[in-house]
Amino acid sequence: MNSDILLLQPSATKPDAVRSPVVQPPRLRGRYRHDLAALILHMIATAVIIACWTEYPVLKPKALAAFLAQEAIAIVAHVYYLFQYRRNIPDWWNETKWLEYSFSATAGTIGTFFAGVEPGSADAGQYVLIVILLALGFTQQRIGHIIDAPPESNKFDRVRHHYKFILFAVAFIFQVIENAIVIYQDPPSFIVPVYVIMWSLFGIHAGFRLYAITMDHFSSSFLRPWKSTYWTEMVYSYLGWTAKIAVLLVAVPDTFVHLSTSETGVMYGVMAVLLLSTFAGLIIIYRSYKS
Repeated sequence: MNSDILLLQPSATKPDAVRSPVVQPPRLRGRYRHDLAALILHMIATAVIIACWTEYPVLKPKALAAFLAQEAIAIVAHVYYLFQYRRNIPDWWNETKWLEYSFSATAGTIGTFFAGVEPGSADAGQYVLIVILLALGFTQQRIGHIIDAPPESNKFDRVRHHYKFILFAVAFIFQVIENAIVIYQDPPSFIVPVYVIMWSLFGIHAGFRLYAITMDHFSSSFLRPWKSTYWTEMVYSYLGWTAKIAVLLVAVPDTFVHLSTSETGVMYGVMAVLLLSTFAGLIIIYRSYKS
């Protein structure tokens, strides 16, 4: 009997034992793949930006610096996320993403802002607008953190449901103000739709999630995927890398050269492909959900 018990002890009781590798549960693999893809793409994007910066003259250095900061923050965050999967907990709520978005998404906003200001220099009024953008960005992500908390997390459970909807409305208004400030700087027209649509998709996703988890008795079958923390987090992972990479693809070339009419036409084509492919990916992810 004692020998049987000994055989059931963890391998750590044997000094020379080899630990078996951590196997990802099937339900975590989709999320893991998106975060792994994000890490690889952000590392490639960072390497390309640095290589180009050292090789070619830059017309919009502040914009490029902001986009590079966006990528650096995303790399650090996704390394952390990938380590979190070793906890092997299905449906873990990644609340840290809201801290990442506070810095990375706001850096992308500042980059798009300077894409309109440069190659000229910003005046005092525009630096005031940057401070406002920082406040708007961090406040939106803080609200996202509050309304995204699943009931089982017991976080922010003292915030009543109707207050969460009020907070969502405030975040929506702040998003509109943020977009207006950026658009007023007149960044290239092929950047604006990508920035506005891709950044806004996070808010739309958060809104569906809020309704699904707080209005359970009224939620339609369409909103059923948003009740799943796993599925919701997978969509956040997908939106995280597609939004940032999409903005880079249309904005970074503009920081190096004055685009000709024909080159601008190409960028409009890139813009259309990026938006269509993003929505196609969302449809595929939605259809992949199984209750």
